Amino acid sequence: MDLLKRMGSRIQLSVLALAVALPGAAFSHPHVFIDASFELVFNDSGDLAAVRIDWAYDDFYSLMLIEENGLDADSDGMPEQAALDAYAGQDVDWAAGFPGDFVIERGGVPVALD
Repeated sequence: MDLLKRMGSRIQLSVLALAVALPGAAFSHPHVFIDASFELVFNDSGDLAAVRIDWAYDDFYSLMLIEENGLDADSDGMPEQAALDAYAGQDVDWAAGFPGDFVIERGGVPVALD
């Protein structure tokens, strides 16, 4: 009987170890990788007048934007310039309540730039 108990415990332990070691289903959400740069623009008085922001999406997200928005109508692998011009700015049309805009603050108060 003692042998059966030990075997049962070993089997249970083996099943538990196997269940923990097996990979489970992975649920994830898409990520967007962006290379961004910021350029501070000063006026003639030396005051900060603007911030130029440039960003480039990763290849996969760029492809998704091109496909989902019909920016390559002739499917030649190059989006049409007219379609890109018409789409410009829509990728930063944030959903209501999403604080996605760039803001400069001083002491917690937004600073207006020229």
